[in-house]
Amino acid sequence: MKGAIPQKILIHAVAIGFGGGMALGIFKILNNIPNTKIIMPILILILILTYFAPDEFVAIAMDSASSTIGPVNIPLNMAVTIGFSKILENSDSLLNGFGIVGLTSLGAVVSVLILGIITSI
Repeated sequence: MKGAIPQKILIHAVAIGFGGGMALGIFKILNNIPNTKIIMPILILILILTYFAPDEFVAIAMDSASSTIGPVNIPLNMAVTIGFSKILENSDSLLNGFGIVGLTSLGAVVSVLILGIITSI
């Protein structure tokens, strides 16, 4: 069937993006990098990838970001963030928590857009 994405491949793409966003968020917290210095380049990357990805994948990528915000992921993200922020003295746990939530969502979008570009080649 043309245009069909196998379910497992899509789940793995979202999981890879989520994990990459989580790793980037932890790196951001440990090195005390402001949210804007990480999130703005990712948003620009998403705009570029959106231009090259098929339209169907753009819609799926944006929808996959909402799947990373769930009853299991948010408490996990916030617990990790609060733990790291308590260890580091100059860290705001609330700001970093929402930073990691945003990065995990953006990571899922990026990975699904890259999947769309790869499958269209």
